[in-house]
Amino acid sequence: MFKYKRKINEINYLHKSLFVTSDKVNTTICLNSDFTVRKPFNGLYIKNGKVIISNLFEQIETKENKYSINNIISSVKSYDKSNDEYILSVDLENFFVEYDMDEAYFSKKLYLEEKTGILAIEYEIYNKSKYDMTFKVFPAITYRDIYKMKNASMLKFNQRDENNEVVINLSILNGEDVILKSDRLAWNKDVNFLNNITYHVREDNVNLKEYVEDLLVPGYFDICIKSDEHVKAVIYVLSKEKDISKINTELLSKKDFFIKENISNSIEHEYVELKELSYGIDKLKLENFMIDSLPYYGSSMLSMEKVNIDNINKTLNILINCVKAVEGQYLSFGKIKEATRRTLEIKKYIEAIDKIRKEKEFEYETLYKILILKLWWIESINRIIQKQDLYNVFFSFVKYIINSIFSDKLFDEYFKNIEAVALMYNALKIYEDMLKKDGKEENAIFVREEYFRTKIHNEFWNEEKRVLKKNLDEKEIYANIEMLYTISLSYPCIVSDIQFRLLDTVFKELYTPYGLREFSKNSSRNTGLIYPKYMAHFVKANLRQNGVTRASRKIAFNLVKDLFLDINKYLNCGVKKVYSEKGYQIDTLPYDLLTNAEIIRLYDMLL
Repeated sequence: MFKYKRKINEINYLHKSLFVTSDKVNTTICLNSDFTVRKPFNGLYIKNGKVIISNLFEQIETKENKYSINNIISSVKSYDKSNDEYILSVDLENFFVEYDMDEAYFSKKLYLEEKTGILAIEYEIYNKSKYDMTFKVFPAITYRDIYKMKNASMLKFNQRDENNEVVINLSILNGEDVILKSDRLAWNKDVNFLNNITYHVREDNVNLKEYVEDLLVPGYFDICIKSDEHVKAVIYVLSKEKDISKINTELLSKKDFFIKENISNSIEHEYVELKELSYGIDKLKLENFMIDSLPYYGSSMLSMEKVNIDNINKTLNILINCVKAVEGQYLSFGKIKEATRRTLEIKKYIEAIDKIRKEKEFEYETLYKILILKLWWIESINRIIQKQDLYNVFFSFVKYIINSIFSDKLFDEYFKNIEAVALMYNALKIYEDMLKKDGKEENAIFVREEYFRTKIHNEFWNEEKRVLKKNLDEKEIYANIEMLYTISLSYPCIVSDIQFRLLDTVFKELYTPYGLREFSKNSSRNTGLIYPKYMAHFVKANLRQNGVTRASRKIAFNLVKDLFLDINKYLNCGVKKVYSEKGYQIDTLPYDLLTNAEIIRLYDMLL
């Protein structure tokens, strides 16, 4: 029987679900819930977006038998026996797993120190046999970006060995090391490789992509344990020399518990899922960087110093996700100061990008993303203003954005897209509110609002199919997720009678119990993929149509209850980013900022 949270006792769920945790200095643990590595984005020790230690695997040798715990699961070849045979229980609340064999028992618990990024793996071993036994731990090492596999010829790392310690130089260029040391286990140099570790990743409804890598095993830790003896030992993983004698795993455990409770102390006890999501999403708040997933790509850790022409589209994607997530990440928990700080940080990025734009020529795709970022930024700051009247903090920059858009030579091209039109109308209404609060009025703003309102009804609306076109230049007319923004933002830009028909179309062609399709199920563009992140927009539009009452909330809850139930199964890594209509498990990066933030916003609307 597995002591898996949410009373999930099937080993199959442990294979499919993941747990992710991170510190505030760019260190991440991302494993399957059975503590195995099964995908290229899994890793026991991921630093700065690079997988460094794939995993540790354990071996017990007695007088008559050898027991091997396989924690690296290859689609093609399995090394020794799977851990399924020996696994006894899993406690993901405490990152704890137990193994039981005929002659031995051992457990291991993971601790990640938040300020230093030190990983501690605490073992408790019991020798149940009549003879001495040897307990061994093998680290499997690489140094790669999430999806960039390496072979053995690329893993020629230098290493320095001491009695209970090994220092491996991973990169001569930047002097990056990984250090493994133990309080009781002895280190033995014995260089080997695990070859042709193969992972199959399902990236859509049809295709499986294959990733193959080799892993370096530089040696192993070991200890001899006498009959009927209990032994406790710790292995530490760190990137810089630290005094491990000062690290107390018991205190680390208590500290982590305190952090969990402190983050979610404003949430009522019965909303367990929301408490867990709040703790998980806090792990994406790095002090000096922005990320939108865990683990994140090595090139996707965003800092002001790294904004340049070469990474501009990646930068924009991260910023758009971060600005959309502000409400669920901060405001749902009453963190107005943090939300304000985040939006002002994004403002600096926008200013930096505009500066680059003056010096470099961007393609249309990039320019459109810049527009969308600015308009989502205005929607985000309006959500802050609704909580606390801070319009004066943002007013001048909103004015700058509005005026710069209307003077842009690509103005007509931008507003062939329904998302841009919905966001622009919304931005103008927010700007109008700010002007009124400032005791001012601009006649031009009403003309501009009317321009977009008329454009929606005369050019985008198709009465026959009851949809808003995604793009005016496209020949195929189909329901699309972007048309939902016309009724889900702070200010809806279509009249009520069309609202009802539009929402009905969304329900019939885009809605599923687990999220929304990006394109109509009847469209040639339908991928069969479903995204939970759109559910908050859908519920917001429903509540707006039906009024926010106890009855309307109940109706809305019934629309998302299957999603909430599924969240329980996979909660330790948050909400799955993508679902499949065909029932396939889509292998996306496990923890997505925007998805989890929007589910928190969804909870907030329905509580």
